[in-house]
Amino acid sequence: MKITLNSKQYDIDSMVEKQVSPFTTKIGTPTVEWGNFAPCSVDEYRDLRGGLGLESTEGVTNRFYWADGVETTKEGYLTLGPLVTTAGTFGGYALKIIDFQNATYGLGNSLCKKWNTSTSAWDASHDGTPLTTPTDAIVVTDATDEYLIVCNGANVQMTVDGAAWTTLSTENLKYMCFFDNRLIGVDAAYNKIWYSPRDDIDGTLASFNISGDYSVVTDLFSGKLLTTGEPCIYMLTDTGLYSVDFYTQTIYKMEVRYPYTTKAYVGMYWNGYVYVATGMGIARLTADTVEQWGPDADGGLPNGYQGYVTDMIGIAHWVIIAVAEGTNKSLLKRHESTGGWHQITTSANIKKVVCHSPSSMYSPGRLWFGDSTSIKYVQFPDTTHDITKVTGYEYALSGTLYLPQFSRVSSMPKVAVELTALADDLTASYKATPSYIVNNPISLSDGDWTALSAWTTTPQPSSSFGSSLGVSFYDICFKIVFTRAGTTTSTPVVKSIGFKYVGLPPVVTAWQFVVKGMGDRAKEIITNLETARDTTTLINFSPDGDTNISVKYVKIMSMPSRRELEGHRADQTFTVTVAEVS
Repeated sequence: MKITLNSKQYDIDSMVEKQVSPFTTKIGTPTVEWGNFAPCSVDEYRDLRGGLGLESTEGVTNRFYWADGVETTKEGYLTLGPLVTTAGTFGGYALKIIDFQNATYGLGNSLCKKWNTSTSAWDASHDGTPLTTPTDAIVVTDATDEYLIVCNGANVQMTVDGAAWTTLSTENLKYMCFFDNRLIGVDAAYNKIWYSPRDDIDGTLASFNISGDYSVVTDLFSGKLLTTGEPCIYMLTDTGLYSVDFYTQTIYKMEVRYPYTTKAYVGMYWNGYVYVATGMGIARLTADTVEQWGPDADGGLPNGYQGYVTDMIGIAHWVIIAVAEGTNKSLLKRHESTGGWHQITTSANIKKVVCHSPSSMYSPGRLWFGDSTSIKYVQFPDTTHDITKVTGYEYALSGTLYLPQFSRVSSMPKVAVELTALADDLTASYKATPSYIVNNPISLSDGDWTALSAWTTTPQPSSSFGSSLGVSFYDICFKIVFTRAGTTTSTPVVKSIGFKYVGLPPVVTAWQFVVKGMGDRAKEIITNLETARDTTTLINFSPDGDTNISVKYVKIMSMPSRRELEGHRADQTFTVTVAEVS
């Protein structure tokens, strides 16, 4: 009986042929965990504070692709997102929403209304005649009074009580800020800075000229120079960020520059940082760096949800933005030091403005936004970041979480076995339903998904794939749909999600044979075996003894050591194992 190995022919006593897996059945991880001792691999999704925008992952991650109506900012605690409530009938598109003297005002085209907490309706505060298309609103205080001031690039109106309005100026202020105890504004021609007397907001305005390599100003806000800590005015334009030195009446280019765009709508100084919308994204400035702060980073927002950052506010340690002017518009939030962007709510009609009212006005805190011709709000607590500790917090009716495509060793076939969870407060009416897509990218279309059995029990619901037979995949995507019944203050809770799967590569053939090392060819056989063992590529092998009949390309899996080969006896045989490589 003969075989050929590495183009050399050998006499053998016997040979065993068997089918084997080219890899272990588990796809391991760098650290040892309980899954390493199971017959399948387990990946867990528990902490998603890393934020949205990740399309694909090779393993465990704290990121997700997209969430609509699911709260994802607490470690080990996924719930429904906030309930959206329509605040009466506003009657127009809200261009500004602002709090003044413990009340909320909505401003639109020739509209100025005050929210009436007793009747839950919007009452007229101003006939709106001089306030066509308001561009900015600000609340400021001087030595004598507190003022709500509204401008539109042609007229400046003010009130000290929300009822009686007067014309502050007929100068064409378009954007305003408060600096050095003065009202500051830039005109609609973008070449003058107007300012009030110090500590006299309603005094006669004066001005100085400015010029630069810009054509449009999109926002004006006050803050500090990050390098020196000196107070300054920031001016956002269609080419980048400028600082205005009020005392020398000079403007300077800052570090943030971008190609020409009129979509860089807003900036702010908040908690020691300067945040600047650059169109689709945000730049965050420190004293020595400019950080690209999303939400257009990584995979960005899904198709149909992309747009421009149109408004921005700071609440405690959160930055809230409106992403509008796309097909679907969203409010997003991001903790300034932990994780990434998270969705608050999405609508086809969200307008660009957002405003937060503290819990002292509306318990537990309220985030207002324009939606078509309505003004709506969600609860946004200002006493804790943990909504599960807020009594009476109201949850959305449903929400969907899209996890990133699972793409570990994509070229290897695998079998999905089970999707399991650790959960609280699940019933037939307050449930979470998982679905999956195999071998295709994430889709936001419900028809592309295959639903698994709903999770309706606690503490550890599970869903099997393929009626417990499993489902074959290379890459796989998951979404979880959360739904509740009629109680707005109750939500299904999922603490972690576990995915069980098995790596199932195609089998390969291995051969074990006994080579005769006897007679005059003993030394030649030993030399040939050593050469085959030391070859750094695959070697040819024919179990028929002739590569013209059959040939396989194999690697040597086991054979005698060098010491055993060199110390052979005249009548010795050697056991060799070779295997194909998949």
